[in-house]
Amino acid sequence: MVFLFSRDNQCIFRHLSKVANDVIENIRSILTSYTSGWKTSPGIKKSHPAVVALKGVEKWFSIHPRINASKGLKVEASCGHGNWTKIPWIAVFDLRISRGAREGAYPVMLFRADMSGFYLSLSIATDVPYGSPTKSRIAALKGQVASVSSEFDNLRLNGFSHDPTLDLRVRKGPGVGYMHGSVIHKFYDAQALSLSTLSDDLTALLMAYDASISSGTIYAAFQNQNFRLKGPSIKSEEEQKRLNEELRAVSRISDKKLIGRILKNATLPQRRPVETTVYIRSAEVIEYVRRHARGICGLCGLPAPFLDEEGKPFLEVHHVQWLARGGMDTPFNAVALCPNCHRRMHVLDKPDEVTKLRQKAYALLDLL
Repeated sequence: MVFLFSRDNQCIFRHLSKVANDVIENIRSILTSYTSGWKTSPGIKKSHPAVVALKGVEKWFSIHPRINASKGLKVEASCGHGNWTKIPWIAVFDLRISRGAREGAYPVMLFRADMSGFYLSLSIATDVPYGSPTKSRIAALKGQVASVSSEFDNLRLNGFSHDPTLDLRVRKGPGVGYMHGSVIHKFYDAQALSLSTLSDDLTALLMAYDASISSGTIYAAFQNQNFRLKGPSIKSEEEQKRLNEELRAVSRISDKKLIGRILKNATLPQRRPVETTVYIRSAEVIEYVRRHARGICGLCGLPAPFLDEEGKPFLEVHHVQWLARGGMDTPFNAVALCPNCHRRMHVLDKPDEVTKLRQKAYALLDLL
């Protein structure tokens, strides 16, 4: 079979091949030059060989087939903010559960402080950007890891381990949190690097990560965690009034602006202490999900039972993975339901119906 490439496609193919071929050299460059950076330079310079190499590996992550094919994944690399961190990293964030390194769970490449090698790890965020985590936070991390670790046993076939042996060669700082927050990990020695092995392992880790989010099992790690309790106490009717006002405002903006706001603010929802816990929900998410439901219930498939006071089909936005169970307040975790089906989901929550609604929610990814 002969494949014919246009000149543009040939250029793209050569570029991607070069990025892939250079990844091992870039990793070696990080391992050999990174330590000199934080020991001799007071601040991070973009031209430093280790910084350039880290960006090269980040680019390889971005073009990895499992990442490049998904619209809901974000790759980010860091060697510190202003000053060097002893543990540089490259992470893959799924917007359904994590927008950045301080929230949720995510696959991450973590380099040892002595640059003797690196780990691929599925890690739970410590939410401690500077300094070492407290003893209570470390205990909480261990509990979170234990609650979900068995879900990733299949990665043992690729050489990953649950054993508490992730050793980043640090005794203080954020790296301590990284070590205790690892659900499962695999070490790669600087003297024995293989691109094919690394690529296969990353694929397996990404597949397990996606499956844990799709099935909802990863959320067990966050079921009892208090995410960002902010602001003074409020009454539930005050929160509903705030949400109604925001809904009226966002109903007049375009899909593009809605998505822009959603991606900018996507996070585990804020909660405030009230007489009962009220989740601070996104008006943009509610408007976007209702708008694309086009007046049809996502479960029974029937039209909305009535029109609201503004003449719009009345549908309620339901989170497939409940907010109370750690679900994200994003369109990819939300569907519009008639009041009857909404109550049905909260009373019965049947697995087959949850799967149906999850597929409906994921379909919104195709609209981005």
